[in-house]
Amino acid sequence: MIRLALAELRADRHLWIGPLVVAAMAAALIGVAAAHWSASDTPQVAAAAARAGMTVAEVRGAAYVLYVCTGLAAVIVLSTVSSATIDAMRVRIARWRLTGAQPLQVRLVILTHMLALGIAGTTVGCVTAALAADPVVDLFVHASTGEADVVDATPDLAVVAITLVLTLGVCAVAALGPARRAARVPAVQAVRTLVSPPRGMTVFRWILTGLALLGVAVMITACVAIAFTLRDSPDLVNAGASMAINLGVAITVTIALAAPAGLSGMIRLWSAIIPARLSPAWFLARHSVVHRITHSTAAVVPLMIGASLYGVMFSIVDTFRVALAAAGSTAEVNTFDTYLVLTPPALLTAVGSVAVLLLNAPARRREFAVLRAAGATLRTMLVMAACEAVLYTLTAIMLALVPALGAAVAIAGCISVAGLPFAPALDPRQALALCGATLVAMTIAMTAPAVTTIRSDARETLAAQ
Repeated sequence: MIRLALAELRADRHLWIGPLVVAAMAAALIGVAAAHWSASDTPQVAAAAARAGMTVAEVRGAAYVLYVCTGLAAVIVLSTVSSATIDAMRVRIARWRLTGAQPLQVRLVILTHMLALGIAGTTVGCVTAALAADPVVDLFVHASTGEADVVDATPDLAVVAITLVLTLGVCAVAALGPARRAARVPAVQAVRTLVSPPRGMTVFRWILTGLALLGVAVMITACVAIAFTLRDSPDLVNAGASMAINLGVAITVTIALAAPAGLSGMIRLWSAIIPARLSPAWFLARHSVVHRITHSTAAVVPLMIGASLYGVMFSIVDTFRVALAAAGSTAEVNTFDTYLVLTPPALLTAVGSVAVLLLNAPARRREFAVLRAAGATLRTMLVMAACEAVLYTLTAIMLALVPALGAAVAIAGCISVAGLPFAPALDPRQALALCGATLVAMTIAMTAPAVTTIRSDARETLAAQ
């Protein structure tokens, strides 16, 4: 079985490039966060924090946020990209089933693939973290305390071991869903059907969604309790900000879990604002996105995660800034460390969304070949592909606004108890910049199959059907 898994991994190595890149990026980020956490527990950092009027826990806050954001992004993005890889491997998995492979054997092969990718990605990530940890951690400490060259943050064996365990744990958690779906691939259907059928919500996913909703309710209750318990405490703002972040993350996780249930209807609803008679390319794009809702969900969810992380954190910062300005204060809020913490996980989510589209390129070439055979022009196909990228991006932005608004209202309520004005504010600039850059990459990934189809013979492309 191990020999089969390794042989299939070599045969389909181009399909596993996306999960490997995601695993390597996650390992590098986890390694840097572990190095920062370890370096913060030194007398040098404690002394620098004391001189800046801070505690070591406050200095470690950046590492905690990086842990949470990286873990959230890595598990969801790696699971999503791996699921898209499984969909691209449906025909090969069907051949395993036709030759007598049992569902348990298929699951073990996919888990072996993910374990091998986790080890390879962790190796690359640890090397990257070893090179980048010292300057990055020094930058974090400088942003917190104002002092540079405080500590040597080169990862030691303990940090490497923590990185290895956490990354492999992330890969294992992310592999459970794809391996279970691979084991359920019907052999005949996978061989005869080129487009994977839509997947609904499994019972387990409904349970997780319910638990996530319960978590959101708990976070809201905790925000209210903290606001009135710490009414006269100087720790109210910090505690309120922490709970607002947790609330935003909980809402983001809930949306990601519930996406397969409602994303199709949401896209149908809002994309209907442009009638078919005004733009045939938009009509084709919206129906194509809904028809391939499994891949559409896989493309939207990672980008939504990245936009939500930016939206939640910077909406909290902007709400605090607006409240201070309304109260007549001229104090400035430093957001440099926020950029440092959030940008790597956000880039990880953008890479995940684009990787899903690249994995779907062969199926898109066949679809464009059908359109070409039906008389569609090059301009129509290119505009259709660009419209699909716009649909993905705008849907991700709309979903990301929900956790950002929830976090802004939570922090505004907490600081209003402290005497500041209740003024929730959204700051979508960073999320829009991320989505704009991802839109460009998505457009390139979507239009490339159309250009390839135009330059090739449609009959040869459709011969496999």
